[in-house]
Amino acid sequence: KRCIAMSLPPNFEAKARQSARDGIYQLAMASSKFSSNKPISDITREDIEKDLTFSGFINYQNSMKDDTPAVIRELRDGGISCAMITGDNVLTGIYIAKKAGLIDPSKPVIIANRICD
Repeated sequence: KRCIAMSLPPNFEAKARQSARDGIYQLAMASSKFSSNKPISDITREDIEKDLTFSGFINYQNSMKDDTPAVIRELRDGGISCAMITGDNVLTGIYIAKKAGLIDPSKPVIIANRICD
């Protein structure tokens, strides 16, 4: 919501989601001209990060170590529960978990955003 809508490509959301599903990490780049008469200590992030012009994505992908799925299997065979905790986009996390053998690729994944007591 920080970019000027007209600067975003029409498939922005779809492209970002598909890249995450493919295990690609993305940094979105944007720019703007900024000037202010405020002292620098009074300038907020919101002052700077508004009306940005989208420039593009920087995509990168970390390669998993070849032996990761075998190590996960060995741990599970030894009765050790395995879990992944990540700050990544949830779709990127699912991609990696499937590749590592933490999630069965043939099974659906349910994404929830709320835990109720």
